[in-house]
Amino acid sequence: MTMSKIDSNLVRMLVENGRAKDIADLLEGESKFHSNSSKNIPKSEDEFTFCRMALDHILFVAKFGTEIKKAKDGSHFYAAYPDYFEKWLAAGCLGIDAQDLASYLVSKPFK
Repeated sequence: MTMSKIDSNLVRMLVENGRAKDIADLLEGESKFHSNSSKNIPKSEDEFTFCRMALDHILFVAKFGTEIKKAKDGSHFYAAYPDYFEKWLAAGCLGIDAQDLASYLVSKPFK
């Protein structure tokens, strides 16, 4: 049985075009499309770290967009982490199952 691979360019386009919160929800297991699959999970401390930092980046993009790299909201400071996001994409979007992403895209196609 072959495992489907996630198209990291598609995930990048989703994040950069208004779907960052949906991708964060998939990554956090908060999406209705999340299946609790143990496929494509981080296996090392380094993978877990860049996966977590990529999530922070995706949440930043969801809140502030892609045009800025640092922001202040009240007394909280936020930062984008594009380098970690790129590592995460290159690693195959660890933490997101390909079938979960496919189910999401069936329900919410990207045009």
